[in-house]
Order: sequence, then structure tokens, then C-alpha cells
Amino acid sequence: HLSLIIAQVIISLIIMVGGAHFFVHGIEKISLAFGLDPLIFSLIIAPIATELPEKINSVKWILEKKDTLAVGNIAGAMVFQSTIPVSIGVLFTEWSITGLALVSGIFAIISAFIALTVSYINREYFAFGFTSGILFFIAYIYLVLTNGAS
Repeated sequence: HLSLIIAQVIISLIIMVGGAHFFVHGIEKISLAFGLDPLIFSLIIAPIATELPEKINSVKWILEKKDTLAVGNIAGAMVFQSTIPVSIGVLFTEWSITGLALVSGIFAIISAFIALTVSYINREYFAFGFTSGILFFIAYIYLVLTNGAS
């Protein structure tokens, strides 16, 4: 029944929004307990928490020889993450990006460029192009730990 579907969607949205608020407040408390800027801490933790389920599904599908489905899953998640939340952030926040937050953005752009370039040049290295981003993530964590939050 349509009314049951609508009720499930509304309840799911309420739970998602509540969970997001709980997650954000938890990250803020933990980051302050470690003496880190909440923005810097969220740039490390939030991608893992939000994208790990997508990665697990993709690994499962690759093991089942469903490569197209796995890549589509990752690409769809990345398109969503790079458009909807970013658009909301651009519209409703003040933009004064400096320090490690700026480095994070630069790393993301370079990582995306490498992934696209490698996959365009030679499809045999498609997986390498996508996984090369981990090097930037590790470098960013190193910068956060050695330079502190700025």
C-alpha cells in the first residue's frame, strides 16, 4: 500500500537525520577530547564511516565477478558525495578554508585527477587509479598528526 511506503520513507528519513546529528555531535566531542579541530577530525573519520559500506559491497561484487556493478556502486556513491552534500555546504556555510582543510581539498582534486587520468590512459590500471587515493589519505593523516590541527 502507498500509505505504508510513505510512512516507511518518512520514518527512515527521520532516523537518518537523527543518526546524522548523533554522528556529528559524536565526532565533535571525540575531536575536542583529542585536541583536534572538529573539521580536521571529520575529514578523516567521516569518509570512512560513510563510504565503508559502499566499499564492502563493491569488494563482495568483485569477488562474485560483477565488476560493472562494483564500479557503478563506487562511482554512484562518489557522484552523490561530491554533489549533494557539497552543494548544501557551499550554500549554507561560510567559506574560509585555510591550513589543513585547504590541503584536504587540494589532495582530493589531485587524487581525482590521477584516478581519471590513469583509468583513461590504460584500463588495465583502472583499479590502481582508484586506489591511489589512499596515498593522499595517509599523507593527510600524517600531516594532521605531525602538524596538529590548524
